[in-house]
Amino acid sequence: MLVTFQGYTFLNEGRWFVWDTGMDIFRPIDNFAWDGYSWILDDRAYRQDPSDKAYGFGSAEMLAKCVYLGEKYGEHIESAPTASYLALGSPVWFRDRPVALTHSAPRDPASWKRLVKGRARTCKRRSSNKFTKRNL
Repeated sequence: MLVTFQGYTFLNEGRWFVWDTGMDIFRPIDNFAWDGYSWILDDRAYRQDPSDKAYGFGSAEMLAKCVYLGEKYGEHIESAPTASYLALGSPVWFRDRPVALTHSAPRDPASWKRLVKGRARTCKRRSSNKFTKRNL
């Protein structure tokens, strides 16, 4: 499954991969989470030793798999469908959708409004106009 979300292109082939435009290759990720202000890619497990030849991939086998996936899906990156939301890792319900949150992410309405880029229906206040012209 190839999908685009928030400017990133993701691939699910048994695990999640993200397309790295700088190297034109897929990289493995563990989580894609909201921290209250922006989306964060979690690939720390694959970036342990900077002197390793497989830095960013974890192992030589994962690097070979990412090269294979890049050759297989490379021409389909531009035509990947856009997702309205994407929950990777361990999502929790935040207002009306499952979202993977970091540990430090605030769970308040202001963070939710930044997540949905504006004022969401779930955060609207009740109308203060209680008068109606209907005859009861």
